[in-house]
Amino acid sequence: MAIESLENLFAGGERMRPEDAARASRLLKGGFYHVYGPTENTTYSTICQISYTEPYANGVPVGGAISNSGALVMDARQRLVPLGVMGELVVTGDGLARGYTDPTLNRDRFIEVTVDGETLKAYRTGDRVRYRPTDGQLEFFGRLDHQIKLRGNRIELGEVEHAIRRDTAVDEAVALLRTAEGEDPELVSFITLHRDRTQALPNGHTSTADEEAEQVGAWADHFDAGTYADVETIDPARLGRDFVGWTSMYDGSTIDRGEMNEWLDDTMAAIEAGGRPANVCEIGTGTGMILFNLPDSLQSYVGLDPSAAAVAFVKRMAAAHPTFAGKVQLHVGTATDLEQIGPLNSPDVIVINSVAQYFPTAEYLSDTVAQLLQVDGVQRVFFGDMRSWALYREFGTTKALHALGDATTKEAVRAHLASTEEAEEELLVDPAFFTRLPALLPNAVSHVEILPKRMEAANELSCYRYAAVIHARQLGTPPPQVLDVDAWTDFTAAGLDREGLRRLLHTSAESQLLAVSNITNAKTAVERYVIDSLDAESEDAPVGEKGDWLSSARKSARDCCALSAHDLEHLAREAGFRVEISWARQRSIRGGFDAVFHRMEGLRPLFRFPTDHETCREDSLANHPLHRQLSQKIEGHLRAALQAALPAYMVPSRIQVLRPNASERQR
Repeated sequence: MAIESLENLFAGGERMRPEDAARASRLLKGGFYHVYGPTENTTYSTICQISYTEPYANGVPVGGAISNSGALVMDARQRLVPLGVMGELVVTGDGLARGYTDPTLNRDRFIEVTVDGETLKAYRTGDRVRYRPTDGQLEFFGRLDHQIKLRGNRIELGEVEHAIRRDTAVDEAVALLRTAEGEDPELVSFITLHRDRTQALPNGHTSTADEEAEQVGAWADHFDAGTYADVETIDPARLGRDFVGWTSMYDGSTIDRGEMNEWLDDTMAAIEAGGRPANVCEIGTGTGMILFNLPDSLQSYVGLDPSAAAVAFVKRMAAAHPTFAGKVQLHVGTATDLEQIGPLNSPDVIVINSVAQYFPTAEYLSDTVAQLLQVDGVQRVFFGDMRSWALYREFGTTKALHALGDATTKEAVRAHLASTEEAEEELLVDPAFFTRLPALLPNAVSHVEILPKRMEAANELSCYRYAAVIHARQLGTPPPQVLDVDAWTDFTAAGLDREGLRRLLHTSAESQLLAVSNITNAKTAVERYVIDSLDAESEDAPVGEKGDWLSSARKSARDCCALSAHDLEHLAREAGFRVEISWARQRSIRGGFDAVFHRMEGLRPLFRFPTDHETCREDSLANHPLHRQLSQKIEGHLRAALQAALPAYMVPSRIQVLRPNASERQR
């Protein structure tokens, strides 16, 4: 039967969405009614005739009492409340049941109330309602207790939570009804695990050390079977610049070759500006991108890579290249295998470029740093292409806007951000992780540099990745000189822009040094203002103007005074300066730079730039890529246990494991 032919349609059993009510009422020639009533007062207690012209800002009302029934709004002491005041819906009338078959359940549910001097048998529904001030219609605002109704089934959330907490791995559990825009409601649960996971994990779950080894092995398998499966087909003419596997994290497309060449040139310049390397050790050789671009000063090279295919390829290519004859050793392995390969080549620099994102945890990274600093002869440890945890929301925003387009809504961007973080498999690290090392390891680390990419191209590599250069202390060797800066000019506070900074540099023609702080990063200015808009209390514009909030954010970005690292280098050269740029304060100045313009010749001088690690909690310095893997194991285990203990309709459709000290955006 077509819905249009119905004389009247009565809908109940679930909370009705206004958009559904409007759509259905337009189709019907007859009346459309929203009915409400608990099983204890059959068939229903209240009724509301729906009009498609009414917006129903507070949801579709449940209406008023039907004939021979009563619908009362009462306080906790069963007293009637005034119009517009929230209370509990208490129903009376001929349809009221006598009670439950188990009389012990009647207490506090089947009660007697007095109205206008008359005593009535009644039932407390537990639903929060009010009389609408305009017409006295009853509006529904959810439950007073933890009971919900899903697809006609009543569910006590406390019972679901209790069943989840019975698992020894679970510390806390919350179950709730989730209703996303345009989607059916679903029962979901959020849990936290006990701190001592090695004891708390259910049978079959592995310890943290095993999980780390499993994650490292999984990445090795991924590269062998995927990225380097066809490594032997690489054109020898592109040796060191084949860029196999370099695809955009925004949409999976291949990154432009010109941009990749610019990225690699910048990486090699950053390595060599700290001192032309003679003896190099590299963790994560790949297809030889670093090795085959090292300068003629190279005397020896030791490389490790977990991919046997990649190691075999680089060995063959190096052996065929006269420049590297007798200089190159390659091994299949990871950073943890360094001790097993025997004495190294006393490397002056150890390179880990675009590799640390595949480390399983921040603790694994810490252990790797400590191990590398103990290598005999090492002067610098170069962590290149580090993905930034401090700027992860900005990265997620870029990715969301790329996927959703200009007409998107704030809610859609927020949802995309959440799903991006939830699906993240790689390790991201705040620069503060590195800048705290001199204080944390004073006998091993003398200084740390955080360097941005000085690329003209604006892509994920230049916007959201940085290099961390750790300067090691060696017994019997004086540490490199680190220069203090006495006076800083705050770029933003001084109201500077490109022309203002250019004038300042040219009027400082006689100066040897000019320090400028808090320079807004032009490459991520749009994302900065979009995030401000997402965090603001106001929501989207009316339908038809959805893109206005985004246009406003982009205009603010255009109007703000911002420069890129590439801009700073260009301005420095133009005025006869060199410039050193620190990207250490990504979190506190939201991706901005600090810069020292100077006239020193030779290697890159070291300056004591401002840092912000002093205000960062240790557990906020990186994400937790193993969390997703662990969550999948825990969810599978809990789901099986709940399916054995509860009716199917009480098993959450989603069980989300929250990290201890989870970020505010995740909570």
